[in-house]
Amino acid sequence: MGWITKASNERNAARQQRDLLAQKAPALWDNICRDIEETVKEYGRSGGGEFIVESTGPANHTIWVWVFESKTPREKGPERERVTFSFNQEKLAVEVNSSLGTSKVFLIALNAAGNACLMDGNKEIPVDKFTEITLRDAFFPTSASG
Repeated sequence: MGWITKASNERNAARQQRDLLAQKAPALWDNICRDIEETVKEYGRSGGGEFIVESTGPANHTIWVWVFESKTPREKGPERERVTFSFNQEKLAVEVNSSLGTSKVFLIALNAAGNACLMDGNKEIPVDKFTEITLRDAFFPTSASG
């Protein structure tokens, strides 16, 4: 009967870990949103971008980034791409979808220090690397460079 106690303890530990993760994940989402907003601002300030980029603040656990063709350095042309970031609290994941048809899910987990972190497969990635992975192709598409 020792297996019942062991299984029960494992189940309880998993519940506690999930509850802790659910408590910490919103702070990670806030960090992600701030980094996305700062990345969009930095792209605009860089002056070297061939596109005009805008973003919304987070609303209902979603943030959008639009990439527009530029008619002139300050005039928006047609939308080239829209990237949507959604915080799925039920699945404890960040879902990233592009209007060009790509999508990817980054799970949220607890790292060794007990903090919420993003996972790219089995690998923990910092927020700034996540932003690079998800926005690099939108801001610097390989086909646009020649």
